Amino acid sequence: MQATISIPHGWKYPHFTLGQRTQQGIIIGIKYYPSDSFLARESDEGWHYVVMPDINSESEENRLENELEPLTP
Repeated sequence: MQATISIPHGWKYPHFTLGQRTQQGIIIGIKYYPSDSFLARESDEGWHYVVMPDINSESEENRLENELEPLTP
């Protein structure tokens, strides 16, 4: 069965997906900070990604959408 995610009206669609590999690592989490939220005022509005730099790594990094680069073919 394929998982389905609904994006609420007014939110932009994310540029990256769960499990996608980027130059910075593999995306293992996604969260959205709406413009009128406390988190957006403390950080930045929009999509934030949790990235694992290496599949064997125990660390993870939080990245903004504009900090991620797709892998080149």
